[in-house]
Amino acid sequence: MPKGHFVVVSSASKPAPGEIAAQLEPVRQYAAERLSQAGEHDRVVRRHLEWVVSLAARAGNEFMRQQGLWSARLRDEQDNVRQAMERALAGADPEAALRIAAALGYPWLTMGQPDARVGRVHIRGCPREYPT
Repeated sequence: MPKGHFVVVSSASKPAPGEIAAQLEPVRQYAAERLSQAGEHDRVVRRHLEWVVSLAARAGNEFMRQQGLWSARLRDEQDNVRQAMERALAGADPEAALRIAAALGYPWLTMGQPDARVGRVHIRGCPREYPT
């Protein structure tokens, strides 16, 4: 394309959010397979969980002061939060899932997020007691 020319994409040609996720699923599966082959899958899953726990803690602490900013950010990160919680409860670290849900409880409630329901389901899946 010659310099200075732009491609205009009309809103009619933009895929819906669900379509984007469906298009990206094969890429996600390929990346997971490659990580497993390299012996890095568990390490990357752990780092992702740590990142989401950190994000949730920051959002929980700063939500009252910067509600607009964090509302948008948490909507953007919905899939990351959900995936981290699901993996944590599947055995990686149930306590981390509880920390995420506790930190994001108020933002979810305020935002009317569907994740508030997801958080309640995940909390029910957490162990009642943790070994000391």
